[in-house]
Amino acid sequence: MASQTFDQAEQQGAPEVGVTFQGDLNGEQEAAFAALREAFGVISDLSQAQSLLSWDESVNLPPKAAATRGQQLATLGQVIHERLTDPRLKELLRALEGVDPESEVGAFVREARRDVERAQKVPSDFVAEVSRARSAALAAWTEARAEADFARFAPHLEKTLELSRRYADFLGFEGHPYNALHDLYEPGSDVETLKRVFAELRDATVTLLREIAASGRVLSDAPVRRPFAEADQEAFGRFVVRALGYDFEGGRLDRTVHPFATRIGQGDVRITTRYEPTFLNPALFGTIHEAGHAMYEQGIAARYARSPLEHAVSLGVHESQSRLWENLVGRSLPFWRWAYPKLQEIFPEALAGVALEDFYAAVNRVEPSLIRVEADEVTYNLHVMVRFELELALLEGSLTVRELPEAWNARYEAYLGVVPPDDAVGCLQDTGDDRLLSDLHARQPHERAALRGRQGGAPGARGGDRSRALRHAPRVVARTGASTRLALRTRRTPAARDRLGAQRSALCGLPQPQVPRALRVGCVRAPFGGALLGVLLGAVLSVAAAQIGEPPEALVERLELREAGERYALGGLTLELTPRGGALYRVSGRGVLDEVGRRDLAQLVGAATGYGEGIAAPLAEFLAARTEELTGQGEVGLNVEEFALRLTVTPDPVRVGGAPHVRFELELAAVPEDRFPAVRHTLGPADAAVVVRAFSDLQCPFCARYGLEVLPELKATLLARGDVRFEFHHLPLLSIHANAAPAAEAAECVTDANAGDPEAFWTFHDALLERQGAWRDLGDPAPYFVRLAREVGLSAEGVAACLTEGHYTETVREAYALATQTLGLSATPTVFVGPYRLPTAAAGTAAGYERAIARLETFGELPASP
Repeated sequence: MASQTFDQAEQQGAPEVGVTFQGDLNGEQEAAFAALREAFGVISDLSQAQSLLSWDESVNLPPKAAATRGQQLATLGQVIHERLTDPRLKELLRALEGVDPESEVGAFVREARRDVERAQKVPSDFVAEVSRARSAALAAWTEARAEADFARFAPHLEKTLELSRRYADFLGFEGHPYNALHDLYEPGSDVETLKRVFAELRDATVTLLREIAASGRVLSDAPVRRPFAEADQEAFGRFVVRALGYDFEGGRLDRTVHPFATRIGQGDVRITTRYEPTFLNPALFGTIHEAGHAMYEQGIAARYARSPLEHAVSLGVHESQSRLWENLVGRSLPFWRWAYPKLQEIFPEALAGVALEDFYAAVNRVEPSLIRVEADEVTYNLHVMVRFELELALLEGSLTVRELPEAWNARYEAYLGVVPPDDAVGCLQDTGDDRLLSDLHARQPHERAALRGRQGGAPGARGGDRSRALRHAPRVVARTGASTRLALRTRRTPAARDRLGAQRSALCGLPQPQVPRALRVGCVRAPFGGALLGVLLGAVLSVAAAQIGEPPEALVERLELREAGERYALGGLTLELTPRGGALYRVSGRGVLDEVGRRDLAQLVGAATGYGEGIAAPLAEFLAARTEELTGQGEVGLNVEEFALRLTVTPDPVRVGGAPHVRFELELAAVPEDRFPAVRHTLGPADAAVVVRAFSDLQCPFCARYGLEVLPELKATLLARGDVRFEFHHLPLLSIHANAAPAAEAAECVTDANAGDPEAFWTFHDALLERQGAWRDLGDPAPYFVRLAREVGLSAEGVAACLTEGHYTETVREAYALATQTLGLSATPTVFVGPYRLPTAAAGTAAGYERAIARLETFGELPASP
């Protein structure tokens, strides 16, 4: 069979339908291969339409269109899946068995078989479910990141995690479920190998970082932290990536929340970036980074279009190209000798008097940072390792979604020595993707290019002909990438089947369909007869868009409720709005919990909490899964502690069209005063009208910020009013902080050693938080605690014996049990203002407490302020 060279096809710049693939075939095989090519051509067209919709979803989509786009993508996904599972494809692949695996036809067949076999393991409705969930999660992440509100995104992450586990089980795997998922992006890899490679790289990087810090040499980044007009940043970015080889006639540059590159199809590879008006690095190096991805895609031969060979060899190799351009080229001195004059021309005022050497030093400054996309070349991989380790923990169940922010911050502190002040620059900073092994891949073609330059071949990136050198590395991968992918190695094992069955088993021992993990469900027995669905939606007292706490008319207007006598109607639901002090306190009602009723009730909860579709969609799905339990059979209670309201749904003894008729109440979840434990450590008057209770873990990084930054602000503002008391409650998170309980015991022992002086506790409390890094990983922290007490001027007499003999061991354990079992707490710091739990974002500022107290006054639970 005739063949066409790579360079001939590449020069055409567009897919050639009639192009031939290298490989010896007989007549029957030629017919089978022609039919297979046509089938995969259609699948490719559909996939590219899906990619275009996904790009638009991130760049242009109106907020209200998220659900519609999710359905569009789901429909396309199902159509693609149906074509991949067409029995005719298996017949065509069987006819092509025995083809030379090293030929292009052999590579085509291998990749096609991989796609077909993988698709056949996954149900079509699951594919659609994944698409819808992805779109909903993207919209929720965008909003949550803007508000630094992880709770808003958490239900969607739960759903994503559930789908990932199910997908791994469908595919089958040996060892860790991560193997099945990672093989999709890095074929042939496995968790144990990655752990070994990363452990070695992590230890070496942390050591290097410490050596750099100990050197005493600090490079200034002032040259890149100045006013830079965004339009001019974009102009310079376009100039740079065009010069590097990005073809704007086959792509475009747009703005988005989180930069990415995407291949729509042959001749259409798009990039996005973001801009900061006083920091040059994010847009500049982000644009170069994404252009690196795009140039790899633009370098893949046009003749492979509309075939399984048009895709990258692996995501690790893909990322290696972006890292090569961003760091090995974009931060090199030869590059800036060429680019800096142009940058000075565009920003004459900002860079006036800044020498090339100073600017070069600024873009290569090594300093631990919070944001991955802004990280320097040394610390970048530590950001990746944090994600890898937490993904593993989430997938295997050793870490819950609720614990993710704290676990994220703890690792950042351990590896990089920095703690995110909020979730926007913490675990919400990006959507997450695969960058494993990318730097190891990146350096190989770069060093090869440099070596060729020194040997007289194509000049290397460190000197010589820039244009030839910069184009050499991606062509190395583009020429070999499409034909070097590894075979799929996953299959469903008995253990995987057992896990899938367990996931579909009952919560609380009751047979039922798969329940979405989008809601954190914990089962308890209700103390009364009849089926009860009690959903506790954890603290959103001060969410701006919440309708509870606002005038009732606000909810009427938002949901366009119809008046029905003294009540209101929403679809088939009848509602009663109960105000306190002119503010909405409770919504109750009744109706049929069919599909429409579930939707209306979920929308009501979304409006009342202020989380809108972010909670409405998973709650509707949740209610659908639990409908059968609302028939009066058995006693079931469910706790969901993510938001601020309590939703109680109780069945009436009647069914309409097979669906239960229910009564429901939605109200603020107040904790009775007698459920709070007694406390030893307080600030403010004992008879204060308002009580602020903080449940804290002395080893928790968030608690350190709260105790050292937020509490002093509260002392200067809130506590200075004279009508507020602050209580400190121990809540050591025993499962993740080994030394939290010993630290709590030490705080009590030190207080005793100082004759119970309240100031002794607060002094030692602050010292423990300030020096968490010194004691958190100690095998036996007791000697350090004794020494620390002395260092801060406190008596330590008897402290060692107090700790050794466990004088406060039981006290701390009881505090933990009361907080976790009686109050249902599992995260720190958790703060209550009066009987209501304060949301994390509001607990970080004095203004949040002021708003919560004003809400108490509105509800008539406090005397009105004079």
